[in-house]
Amino acid sequence: MIKPGARMERFAVLDTETTGFARSDRIVEIALLTVVAGEVVDEFDTLVQPGRDPGPVHVHGITPAMLQAAPRFADLARDIAARLNGSVIVAHNVHFDLRMLRGEFERIGAAFD
Repeated sequence: MIKPGARMERFAVLDTETTGFARSDRIVEIALLTVVAGEVVDEFDTLVQPGRDPGPVHVHGITPAMLQAAPRFADLARDIAARLNGSVIVAHNVHFDLRMLRGEFERIGAAFD
């Protein structure tokens, strides 16, 4: 049980699928779970149109046809930033996921700290 007045940490559990591993590669899917006091309070999962070949379909299973109607990162950036803002970010490979996110935000001219 959480004690009254206890500080509630907000966690954003992050996962991305990408066109590859290089800095020039793009995100093709992003998933975020927001967890507060051990409870999932928000779920966000979407394909992302990278504007290029999706890369290793045999790894992530995301085909060009699946991405045709997907939004571009620029269309999702505000929603993603709002979910990350003030959260402790948790990911299996957090350095990779954050590097990919930073690259996407930089491409649209937005800061990502």
